[in-house]
Amino acid sequence: MVCLSTRPGTERLLRVGSRIAGRLASNWYAVYVTRPDDDKGHGDPEAFHRLEEWQRMARDLGAQVVSLADKNVADALIRFAQQESISHVVFGQSARSRWDIFCAARSSTASFLKSAM
Repeated sequence: MVCLSTRPGTERLLRVGSRIAGRLASNWYAVYVTRPDDDKGHGDPEAFHRLEEWQRMARDLGAQVVSLADKNVADALIRFAQQESISHVVFGQSARSRWDIFCAARSSTASFLKSAM
């Protein structure tokens, strides 16, 4: 399962996920979670177009693209991973300073990892 984002660099994650699935000879998913308060790309059309591009690329690489809706991204990803018996998850993380990490609220990745253990 590759977790999609509108951030640049997602194409690299899709390629990694595709390679892992190929080595395991298994199906794989590209998953994006929308929150109820998301504006569906109206506020940032460039991000919306990137997401569409990543979804198209994922399909071309053999992924089943899934869109989930939940106010908590980590919870939605955990439920989906459990429901589909997913054994490998690919996340990306933007480069951040230690200060940003210290001051920021917990990320979806951190919440997912904590809850999954």
